[in-house]
Amino acid sequence: MPLQSSGQISLAQIAAEFGGSAPHALSEYYGDGNAPGSGEIRLGADFHGTSSGPAFVASVTSTTSNNMNYLSFNLSGQVQNNDIVIVTWASYAYCEQPGSSNGISMTTLTTGAASGPGYYTGYGTWTTGTSTTLSFNSAKSWNNGGDIAGIASIFRPSSGTMSFRAGSQGNYSYVSTPSGAPAASHASTQLSIRTISAVSTASLSAPSGYTLAGQISKSNAGDPVYAAIAYSVNPGTSVSVANFSGMTDDNIASTLLFG
Repeated sequence: MPLQSSGQISLAQIAAEFGGSAPHALSEYYGDGNAPGSGEIRLGADFHGTSSGPAFVASVTSTTSNNMNYLSFNLSGQVQNNDIVIVTWASYAYCEQPGSSNGISMTTLTTGAASGPGYYTGYGTWTTGTSTTLSFNSAKSWNNGGDIAGIASIFRPSSGTMSFRAGSQGNYSYVSTPSGAPAASHASTQLSIRTISAVSTASLSAPSGYTLAGQISKSNAGDPVYAAIAYSVNPGTSVSVANFSGMTDDNIASTLLFG
């Protein structure tokens, strides 16, 4: 849990967040929070609002209409190298896996079938420096005038990089609870992500223990489409497999673990 953003911070609070060996000394925490690698460490200025775990940076949403085959997220001023980027979207009609992405190499966790409402969830580590637009191009258009609602969320490791540990998707069904989702995290899990792609008009609430990173919906000639991402930092040994609450129609829910 991040340290307070203002007021006095004690060495004991820093130790509780960042660990270390008793008796604690400030020299243990060079490079942690906003502390320098050497020299003077300031309890408040170097640790206000900091956390030992990854931080949520921002979410960017995007929509397209009427049989489009292109979806783009403008991450300008938000993303930097080694950030984890999670993308999920929903479409009223068939939504195939993108043929290519510009800005990052995405790994697909879930993608839609050849009929019914479409969905996609993927992840990647940002390594392209100044490139700040993440664009998806499909080999063919999403079919039947399928409007799309998508969201890209950015997460920043406290130091170094994070790697994908495990992931799974829930069944495509009314108010589904993800089957096969990791019931317990790996010991090294620093970030647990939950995504949902749905045919829904509702604004949903994040699963218990998670914080909503963002959500997007788009009206449609048929049913509206909806996508959302939620996260939990340093979840410990238990990862919730409950679905987003408020769901009223068909949906796919996914779990991704990073560490």
